[in-house]
Amino acid sequence: EARRRFAGAWSRMATSAQLEQTVRAVAERAFWDALSERVAAGEYDALFSVLGEMQQAMRALVAHSPRAVAELADKFDADWLKQRVDHGALEVESVVGLMRYIARTIAEWQAPADEEQARAWLASTEEVLRAHEGSDDLAAFISAHLVPFLRGANEWLGRVYQRTVEFLEEHGAAARQ
Repeated sequence: EARRRFAGAWSRMATSAQLEQTVRAVAERAFWDALSERVAAGEYDALFSVLGEMQQAMRALVAHSPRAVAELADKFDADWLKQRVDHGALEVESVVGLMRYIARTIAEWQAPADEEQARAWLASTEEVLRAHEGSDDLAAFISAHLVPFLRGANEWLGRVYQRTVEFLEEHGAAARQ
């Protein structure tokens, strides 16, 4: 019965790196699926946790620039968003503005090697935002658009971090020689 049920679901891993990549992809997909389910059920605590972590990660990437930290704090405050939701004062327009700010900021931070792909991601994000800007159903908008956006933004933010580490390692090695 198990062979019949899971036929085709198995694959051989050639290397431990391939196994690690597969496990990471499955865990990540499970995380975002679980978050989507909770948000669709009207439970936003996990969503605000993700937003808070993204805010902290973005702040860490610009910690060297007081001006950039101040701008980020002014335009992206997960706790303030949560307070607005708790009091029924958050509107789709505010979420659209936040998504637009995050997308533009992360796209600006991309390395030149990723610029073309980042511009395509930004353009597709802008298209979705323009199509839903006038919406007044906050719960539906968050469930259908904010969660998938955050998943993509998280990937792009990870790429910024990865490229930054690679740059520092490369230039650190060159400086030591």
